[in-house]
Amino acid sequence: MHSIPIIGASFSQHHFHHVGISPIEALQAYSQLGLAWIRLGCYWSEIERTQGIYEFDELDGLVAQCKIQGINIVMTIGMKAPRWPEFYIPRWLNKKPDDASIEPTLFAFISKTVTHFKKQKHIRYWQVENEPLDPSGPHRWVISFDRLAKEVDLVRHVDASRNIVINLWGNELTKRNLYPQAVRLADVVGIDLYPRVPGPMGYRGPLDSDDQLRHIVTSIKAAGKALWISEL
Repeated sequence: MHSIPIIGASFSQHHFHHVGISPIEALQAYSQLGLAWIRLGCYWSEIERTQGIYEFDELDGLVAQCKIQGINIVMTIGMKAPRWPEFYIPRWLNKKPDDASIEPTLFAFISKTVTHFKKQKHIRYWQVENEPLDPSGPHRWVISFDRLAKEVDLVRHVDASRNIVINLWGNELTKRNLYPQAVRLADVVGIDLYPRVPGPMGYRGPLDSDDQLRHIVTSIKAAGKALWISEL
């Protein structure tokens, strides 16, 4: 696996639009932080607003700016991406994630996206979906292991040159016991740990003890997979 320390942050052009900030200006500010890595999301509902028409212009601009600034990219692809509401399925499709009929359109989007960006060498990893096996969003939807496996196979078929990341909600690892499934599919298993979340309810942090977390880390590494803290 890559030997250079991977220290970076997530970047959501979707969220910047929501708060009225130019994503390009935000990325220029990001480049002043001294971080060598960034996670960018491909928001399906914003790229394929019309069926079969893929608009990569904004993401192309962000990818180009990262190249200028010498920032390496982890790019998420699929129907899930960072930030609420988690799932970004185009409205015209009007399908739920567990609907089998979504696959041809979803797979076409993934294939088109990987093909479009795979020549950009500073995109170093594909992250297939975002916390795909964990329930999330307003409807608590999940992506099944079988569907995720098909997506991973597709990405490897279109681009065999990059390693694949799959991340998991890390605050309930033992309770949900999903990490063995991620290990089966990914080259890199990402764990999203939130020791404290602001808000009226607060958050207790990871439910696992330090010993349980060490056991999980050891088992992932024993399987020959790299381990990241992908959100903190």
